[in-house]
Amino acid sequence: MKKRSIFLFVLAMLVLCQPAFAVVSATANRQTAFNNVTDYLATLGQSEQDKKEIVKDRRETRREARIKSAARQKKAQTRKKMKAQQELIMRKVRAQNN
Repeated sequence: MKKRSIFLFVLAMLVLCQPAFAVVSATANRQTAFNNVTDYLATLGQSEQDKKEIVKDRRETRREARIKSAARQKKAQTRKKMKAQQELIMRKVRAQNN
């Protein structure tokens, strides 16, 4: 019974947190259910041509934001690796001096 309730809890969290897992994806052009809902609400009451243009602009804006975010994350990872390497080098130098 305990295993079943844990499984159901994890399954519920996966279903409810779907947009959060989309952030992890590396694809810049992904389209999530949350994006579809917000696009629908943004285009509610618009003509078909306006809807297509609005959705296209919103998707491009999200794509650009994801690319910038990925670049920032990669830069932060590079800085973190460099700092770790510098600390390792300094430890070796200190060990040799002692």
